[in-house]
Amino acid sequence: MLSSEPVARGRAAIQAKIAEWMGFGTWQITAATTRVDANGPIAVEQGTYVQDFKAGPRAPAGMAAMFPDTGKYVTAWKKVNGAWLIFADITNTSRAMPMPASASKRR
Repeated sequence: MLSSEPVARGRAAIQAKIAEWMGFGTWQITAATTRVDANGPIAVEQGTYVQDFKAGPRAPAGMAAMFPDTGKYVTAWKKVNGAWLIFADITNTSRAMPMPASASKRR
């Protein structure tokens, strides 16, 4: 569940979305796990990330201006046949949302 994107469901949709974003340019992403809670075959991971991006020729106009970025994530894991698999993952930016012009003029 990427910010500003519809949910990608299933392995093929997730792989296609990742390939699309990787095709936009060069990414550098550093993630740091800050907490993990587990109970039996279910675990929930929380963390932070820092990402930078260098736009390539297929990047949408203005995309490079969104980076560098910092944010946080939650990933839900399930143990299936001895392997930990992600079944839900969401990220969101810590960047402040721009205020609409009309809101910044209120007093």
